[in-house]
Amino acid sequence: MKEKHLPYFAVEKALEYNDCPVCFLIVKSIESYFDSLLYENINDISFRTRFRKQKGFCNFHSYKFLNYNDSLAVALTYKDLLIQNINRYNKINNRFSKKTKQKKCMICDMAKDSEKRYLSEIYAYLEDEDFKNKFLKSKGLCMPHYDLFIKNYKSVPKWFHDFNKSNYRILLQQTETFIESLNFDESKKAIVLTNEEKAIWKKIVKTVSGYEGMQLYDHG
Repeated sequence: MKEKHLPYFAVEKALEYNDCPVCFLIVKSIESYFDSLLYENINDISFRTRFRKQKGFCNFHSYKFLNYNDSLAVALTYKDLLIQNINRYNKINNRFSKKTKQKKCMICDMAKDSEKRYLSEIYAYLEDEDFKNKFLKSKGLCMPHYDLFIKNYKSVPKWFHDFNKSNYRILLQQTETFIESLNFDESKKAIVLTNEEKAIWKKIVKTVSGYEGMQLYDHG
């Protein structure tokens, strides 16, 4: 088994959380990106140049940028885009031009790279007994990342398939119990749910769809 490095230990730590480890790590990567941008790189010339060239972030990450409530950072970066677009409009003499194609979003690119890296790291250690035991104690992969995993890696041990599919079946049972608890019937005994079971409707979305904005990183 190859030597373990930082990406492995990041995956290992992510297995401890109540989430798909790949989703968890991508969201963490995006948050780290924004933290670094807002505290260190907002006036970096290379970043501002790339930001203009790519016409800013995609729609999803533009609104995520707003959520950080850094008014100066938003104003500085989007002022560049305002000027760029005004200059472009001046050049077309008020004629309708062809729709400009959105360039790749740098955060989407970063997230896709993170996704590939962590899926690859999981695959590399599926035969490692210690990693296997820790994975079996986790929540497993969300459905989009499981789909992506079996698409990219044909030779996957049976235990990995069985574990993830078992998690989905358990979620289905929990969902059916949750729905039944909401169908009030005086002739039946009330179903008492734990706080985790009461939030199952949120877990369904995360399991079936992955983390918010995940469609941006589809490899299909």
